[in-house]
Amino acid sequence: MAVTLAPFPLRTPVTDDPSRMLSRPWVAWVTDLVLKVDHDPTVVSSVSLTTQAASIAATTFVRDLSPEGLYRISYFTRITRAATTSSSVTVAMGAVNGGVTVSLAGAAMTGNTTSTVQSGSVHVQSDAGTALTYTVTYASSGGTTMQYGLWMSVERVVT
Repeated sequence: MAVTLAPFPLRTPVTDDPSRMLSRPWVAWVTDLVLKVDHDPTVVSSVSLTTQAASIAATTFVRDLSPEGLYRISYFTRITRAATTSSSVTVAMGAVNGGVTVSLAGAAMTGNTTSTVQSGSVHVQSDAGTALTYTVTYASSGGTTMQYGLWMSVERVVT
């Protein structure tokens, strides 16, 4: 549902003098603002990792709140240094839904060039009080190891 804000009451007094209450234009604007903020996705966590050269075990996204709800996890990863021979990196995200641990993973990135990238977004319905996680599976062969960067964000879409 898209919420359109009432016109900003720029030249309208904030209060009606006799009652010391907010004037109608201000009440309408503040009410619409609250509705818009409540309905827009909110970033609750982010990850920025560079020059990674190893797998990452299941890691919990840091979040201030952990209510039950629908979350969108978006990621971008790029090989920042190619391996001498070959490499592979796979990003996966996880949640607990209905008491069951679920996992979603991107395809293995095997291009082994610095222009090899992958991005995506997944939606997960998470139980209250449970962690959202990410993992990275890494493999590299040859004298020079592959390095990668990983950037992620978690947005609460619906509670």
